[in-house]
Amino acid sequence: MPARPEKWGQAPFREKWCLSPFSGQFVLVRRQLLRNRRRTALTLLGLAVSFFLYTSLETVLETLERIVDRTASDTIVFARPRHEVSFVSAGLPRRYIAEVREVDGVTAATPLRFVFARGRSEDSLVMAVAAEFEPYLGIHRPPSLSAPEFDRMRATKDGAIVGEEVLIANRWKVGDRISLANLAGPETLDLEIVGDTDRDDRWGGVAVVHLDYLDKVC
Repeated sequence: MPARPEKWGQAPFREKWCLSPFSGQFVLVRRQLLRNRRRTALTLLGLAVSFFLYTSLETVLETLERIVDRTASDTIVFARPRHEVSFVSAGLPRRYIAEVREVDGVTAATPLRFVFARGRSEDSLVMAVAAEFEPYLGIHRPPSLSAPEFDRMRATKDGAIVGEEVLIANRWKVGDRISLANLAGPETLDLEIVGDTDRDDRWGGVAVVHLDYLDKVC
């Protein structure tokens, strides 16, 4: 009489096919997962959601860390007159800058002045930022600012680095001589555009000029 084929659960079958001591546990786990499919689906969904939230949070934290590393090293101190609203006409004593540069961890420092001026047309507003150029570049140097542009700016006392956004709005280009009419006074800044910066740069929407030049004009 021919022998019947062995079935799962019989000892010879298990000895033949259970090559790993974990096979029995695997079968048990599989049986438990299939016993209640709804519970299994909810468990897997919870794991997927937890993994998604974890990776999303890690991504957000990593992005914030990169932003902090890129910008937290730059600090701007504003002074506002006690009886005025605007900080444009305010200013800390220039002698403070020498003391700030002596503080541990400070790599560069410069005074800043702001002038809001009229550009090429009546409705064009241009913000000029005046700084000691080389110390300012020690704080931030635009990647799009080339070495020749840097040299021209350093050699040109009435030079200006103008952001791409301002150039487009006023139909200016590098090499042009421009006039910026101060909105807070009668002064006019006569400048030569010696370089430009990309729209995405922090200088992309302003005109950077020499502090010494601005102090002489207004």
